[in-house]
Amino acid sequence: MAVDGLEFRGVVQENGTWVVSLFSTATKTSQWIPVNAGTATLIVNSYDPSADKVEVVHAGRTLTLALKRARVSRDREALPPAIAVNKAADGEGESTMPSAADEIMQEVRRRRAERESRLADSRRQ
Repeated sequence: MAVDGLEFRGVVQENGTWVVSLFSTATKTSQWIPVNAGTATLIVNSYDPSADKVEVVHAGRTLTLALKRARVSRDREALPPAIAVNKAADGEGESTMPSAADEIMQEVRRRRAERESRLADSRRQ
């Protein structure tokens, strides 16, 4: 839930420092800000990992924001059309779209073959 146009969307710990993601519903942008740091209009005072809440000062007002929970649908019919699903006999189904890793590996193989072809051409000359 947005409070004062802000949503607490994520948190990570890097080198012992908590860094939180705050999303502005007004500008539709987010920024990662370390605890005890901030910008001219937004300061992250504290983060409570047991409650998943962050205390921020936004435009002079102290706000407590709860971590926004992602909503997950298990209904295959609710998936966006860009995600093709092959409904397998086991009922689970599997994606027929290539994964990002598959696409990257295909591009690596293509570039390697191109490089080897150029190298072979230069050796023949």
